[in-house]
Amino acid sequence: KLHLSLEEKLNDSNNPLLGYWHAVQWVKETLNQDIHYQTLRGYLIRHFQSKKKHPRKSHYKKDEQALEVFKKTS
Repeated sequence: KLHLSLEEKLNDSNNPLLGYWHAVQWVKETLNQDIHYQTLRGYLIRHFQSKKKHPRKSHYKKDEQALEVFKKTS
């Protein structure tokens, strides 16, 4: 039941999990199971190949005007 519920929640694009802490809270609220953060994180990575998404750093020499020109011409 837990595996199927997590799989359904991970594939739900309208109401996604916002991170591993959110996943812990979601499991606690919806399934009434208290699972430790590291345990749930490891399970999600092992079974669903999940990973945190974080934006790439912007280069300190990046020219914002050149970026706008590139977007307009491409």
